[in-house]
Amino acid sequence: MSSPEARCWLRACALVAACGLTPASGSLADDLHPRGAAGVTVYSESMDTSIVSTHANVGLRLPHELELDAAWSADIISSASVDVVTAATDRIDERRNQGGITLGRESVLPDLDLDAGYTFSIERDSYAHVGHVGARQGFLEDNLAISLDYGISYNRLGLRDEAMSRWRPLWVHTLDLGLTYILNPRTQVELIYSGGLSRGYHSSRYRRVPITFRQDLRATDWVDEVEPDTRQRNAFTLRGEHAFGDRFIASADYRFYWDTWGVTGHTLRLGTSVELPGHVTLSLQARGSQQSGASFYQRIYSYPTAYRTRDRRLSPHLSGMAGAAIAWNLGSYVHLDTLELRASMDGVIYTFNDYAVPQLDSLGGAPWTTLGDVTGLIIHVEVGVRR
Repeated sequence: MSSPEARCWLRACALVAACGLTPASGSLADDLHPRGAAGVTVYSESMDTSIVSTHANVGLRLPHELELDAAWSADIISSASVDVVTAATDRIDERRNQGGITLGRESVLPDLDLDAGYTFSIERDSYAHVGHVGARQGFLEDNLAISLDYGISYNRLGLRDEAMSRWRPLWVHTLDLGLTYILNPRTQVELIYSGGLSRGYHSSRYRRVPITFRQDLRATDWVDEVEPDTRQRNAFTLRGEHAFGDRFIASADYRFYWDTWGVTGHTLRLGTSVELPGHVTLSLQARGSQQSGASFYQRIYSYPTAYRTRDRRLSPHLSGMAGAAIAWNLGSYVHLDTLELRASMDGVIYTFNDYAVPQLDSLGGAPWTTLGDVTGLIIHVEVGVRR
């Protein structure tokens, strides 16, 4: 982490700590219920990609039972991945800053909670305005809950050092509808529908697609990536959670995804958490998924089709993830409701058996070969306070 980002993260931690630790009258602290968190996430991938993300958020309870939350995050991205670096670019180095605010209120009507928020993010070649509104209604003494969230974003996408007037627009609409039912004091199930509709520029102007009649990089033409202007996404997620005794919880999720680009996917996740002595909670999780390719995806294009892509995420692939997390609540030691230290580590693997990359041989040629496995590691550290 470079020194400016390190200083930003340290200031964010100081702000969060001040939120919970700054001396204040008992009545003021009781009224505002200050809370906050700050953390850093590091992602490293075998395809020479790294992302360092820092974030901080603070929240307060305002008069009339309003809840105000503000969040900030910054990402440092460096990538030489084969689906980013082509004949057009050597490497992508980027920084992204994002800030947002959310205002919510519980029990606007009996068992009805509402919230709304706005987020702005910017980097050298894009920016986005994102708004969202949400509602949650409880029934049957809150044993049944229905939630509805709608989001809309306006994005402008371009190239570094290019005039913003040439950046291309992308509108994205999202809708999440959830149904949660508590079967008994130890078991709950949840069904979620997630939908999305995007219109505008979906391609990457940094990627080029190879057009060749030969199984060799030589005599290859590189042309612009062209993806459809409209994409509709759909997904259903079924989730279950059960408590075994007072300290052990197990959960399982299944998600089915499909979209109008011909992509379908299946994801299964298993998780468990156990409360250990000393206010420590240990969590484990594993996830596996299988995804088909987009209808217009080809491993190698022999001629410039109407739609064409070099995005490996649109090729058929498998993925897996496994990891552990630990949370340690020190609040009782410093007279806070919560002073929690959280850390996690996850390993990921993607298998691309239908994605071609050139590889130099001893004769000076560059035959196409299969990308195969891509591995990554995610490390996250966070501190959270509440009083």
